[in-house]
Amino acid sequence: MCILLVSLFNLSLILGLIHNIALLLATSLLIDIFWTRNLGDLKLREKIITGLLLGGIGIVLMLTPWVLIPGLVFDTRSILLGIGGLFFGPLPTIIAIVITGGYRLFMGGDGQLMGIAVIISSAGIGLLWRYFRPDWEQRNRLAELYLLGLIIHLAMLCCTLLLPDASVEATLKTIAAPVLVIYPLGTLLFGLLMYNRSQHWQIKKELFQSEEKFRQMFKNSAAIMLLVDPESGLILDANFAAAKFYGYPIEELTQKHIDEINNLPADEAIEVRRKVLSLEQIVFEVQHHLANGEIRPVEIHSSPISFQGQTVLFSIIHDISVRKQAQAALLEAKERAEESDKLKSAFLATMSHELRTPLNAIIGFSSVMETENDLAEMKQYAAIINNSGNHLLSIIESIFDVALLQSGEYKINKTSFHIDELFRSLIDYANVEKIKRDKDHLDVKAVFPVEGNLPMINTDRGKLMQLMTNLLNNAIKYTHQGNIEFGVTINATDITFFVSDTGIGIPADKVAVVFEKFRQGDDNYTRLHGGVGLGLAICKEIAALLGAKIWVETAENQGSTFYFQLPEALVTEPHRRKETVIPVKPGDLSGKTILIVDDMEENIFLLEKLLSITKATILSANSGAAAISIVEKTPVVDLIYMDLKMPGMDGLEATASILKIRPGIRIIAQTAHAVKEVREQVSASGCYGYISKPIRRNELYKGLIELFGS
Repeated sequence: MCILLVSLFNLSLILGLIHNIALLLATSLLIDIFWTRNLGDLKLREKIITGLLLGGIGIVLMLTPWVLIPGLVFDTRSILLGIGGLFFGPLPTIIAIVITGGYRLFMGGDGQLMGIAVIISSAGIGLLWRYFRPDWEQRNRLAELYLLGLIIHLAMLCCTLLLPDASVEATLKTIAAPVLVIYPLGTLLFGLLMYNRSQHWQIKKELFQSEEKFRQMFKNSAAIMLLVDPESGLILDANFAAAKFYGYPIEELTQKHIDEINNLPADEAIEVRRKVLSLEQIVFEVQHHLANGEIRPVEIHSSPISFQGQTVLFSIIHDISVRKQAQAALLEAKERAEESDKLKSAFLATMSHELRTPLNAIIGFSSVMETENDLAEMKQYAAIINNSGNHLLSIIESIFDVALLQSGEYKINKTSFHIDELFRSLIDYANVEKIKRDKDHLDVKAVFPVEGNLPMINTDRGKLMQLMTNLLNNAIKYTHQGNIEFGVTINATDITFFVSDTGIGIPADKVAVVFEKFRQGDDNYTRLHGGVGLGLAICKEIAALLGAKIWVETAENQGSTFYFQLPEALVTEPHRRKETVIPVKPGDLSGKTILIVDDMEENIFLLEKLLSITKATILSANSGAAAISIVEKTPVVDLIYMDLKMPGMDGLEATASILKIRPGIRIIAQTAHAVKEVREQVSASGCYGYISKPIRRNELYKGLIELFGS
């Protein structure tokens, strides 16, 4: 068979073509090397270089041709240009045509025109194939490439017609068979090589683009990112966000070990990396150290990835400081809510006990008095009712005091007075409280810094007295044996009051809350000492009102000392302010008419009894409409006590209507809510003034004296 082929094909021709094809395949590696260095799409410069490279390879091929006769040479430039046109497109192919065509002109000879025609036709067929069969790679590639080679070399045989007439027939006989057998196979081999290399280039290009995309996302992401070696723990790479967060330049950060910035023990850090590598755990929380020494809680999402042929841990770090703070705040709020629920329960239990106790005495002894005929017994019951009523009133007043102090309702009324005057009042108060609480055995005394030489101070005497009596009341309440001392210490212009006792003291865990509303040293339902827990809260608010500071030093079962420091309260020049005693007995109001308006018969009855001493004519109405009717029918009404809260027409509406009928008539509003908003409403309605419920005898009479004289 081989002998037959050799006889059919000139041996030297066969060897020359095989040698030429081998040279073509070898030189094509130059294209592969160049292409590998340019993984992106070819730009103009790369296309020109590719064309020059193809032209150079074509010249190399023409330097080692098979020579049929001098001036008539054959080589594999047709394969090179056909495949070049198919793979590289117009510009590189045209450059290769110009270079190889120019060199063929330079070679000259009888085959000059044929050689140039082969160059143009081969490259042209390759370009046409690229244009009209763009999907040839998805078809049968072997058949496509062989068919391309066959057509190119049929055209090559046609180009022999450009030879001198005497040479055409002999040339066709010599080259037809090898050109149509060996050249298409050479085209197929070279085409397959170029296809495989192009696929390889495409994969590398996509890999390059993928890595470049990842790198851009990695570097410029706002999230903190690190690449960590799972074996050594070395930080291989870090992005700009990581450098900003940790406070290190990227160059320095990538020289660090991950264990240098986290707070995990070495063996635990190794175990964490092992779990991430095996995907057992990919999210965990640790603390990371920053360059400035700060420690931040972080949440790390980490997973293994393949990067540049190496398995690394890709970690995204979230700063969870704000989240931790929010969680802590939420937990604190939850604890406060639970504490609030406990306080609410304790408050309700306490208020139920404290309010029901005096009410039980009031209601009980009132019912007893309905059937009692003994005057002495009735006086005793009345005293009990009065005391219980005062106790109930003190609870309600304490609640209002706290609310008014916190709302800024109270205004400071500063006066200058001697401390010894205050202390005498406090001694009297303490003695009365001891008797009331059956603790006359307690020794209560005042402690003076320099006996008989107490200075004057300038502050709100009423508020200071209220604060000190609250502290004394607490001391007497919680001291069963021993003594109670109160006094002052003086430092420059500041003065510090104190009340010290040998009582039960305050547990350490309760000291922080004793100045809060409705809190005491014991917050359970079985408290033995009574009270609603407002005394110290009122003291705290008074201290804030006076710009002072209040605190306590105490130990459980060892007594307590409360301190109250007034800044710059001392008066350097002695001055004793003479207090005016206001008479509390009203004058004779015979001939005057007073109208009482209230929907509660008990309140009307009380005012009638209190006003009976004035000898004035007393009228009453149980509604706003009834009051208007009386004013219309009565020639002269000198004074009206108007309840504000009544069903139907309230006191303010009735006042407006009455003032339209009798402008200038004096109307005193009765209110149980003497707060700022109510006072403003009373003033705007045209009322002459107001009197707070429960109405006290002295306040009522003082008001009458101001209106009508003594």
